[in-house]
Formats: sequence, C-alpha cells, structure tokens
Amino acid sequence: MPETTKEPTDLDLWLESSCAGAIRLEPSADFDYAILGVGTQFDQQPCIVYSIPKVLEVLQTAQSMSQEEAWEWFHFNIANAFYGGVQPMFVEPTWKPQP
Repeated sequence: MPETTKEPTDLDLWLESSCAGAIRLEPSADFDYAILGVGTQFDQQPCIVYSIPKVLEVLQTAQSMSQEEAWEWFHFNIANAFYGGVQPMFVEPTWKPQP
C-alpha cells in the first residue's frame, strides 16, 4: 500500500519556520486548537506555547475525560513529561489587570 502524505497546513509551515524541531502535542489535529503561539526564553530555542485551559478542553472532549481526569492526565503525562528536543510551554492565561 503506498504511503500517503498530508499536505502541510499554514500552521505546519508557520511552526516549521518559527520553531523547527519543537515538540508538538499529538494528535495535532486535536491539540493544535490549544496553540497560543511561539515562545522564546533567554538561551533557549523557540518552542510552541499551549493554553492550559484549551489543552484540558481537548482532553475532555476529544479524549472523553472528566475534568478531574483531564487535569491529572495533563499534569502527569503532558506538562511534566520529558519529550526530548525543544519542550513545549504551557500557559495559564487567566490574570487580568485591575482597573
């Protein structure tokens, strides 16, 4: 059976040009929804930045987990996992400045 190749999306091309070699959560068809952008830190290669609430939402919808299961899975198997390569960054975007 011949191997099928998927055409790269605009997001694929942007990530490849912005942070080649960065770890991307799989299945990307689900977790790409949670991408906020690309982050950089001093003396580090650029990495993919994910929204924690959106990652939890993906786990609850696409993976059929409860809120508690998603939180536990995220902390033990995603946020605290060592992937090798350029680790993703996870952000809790909930802080709002006071007027």
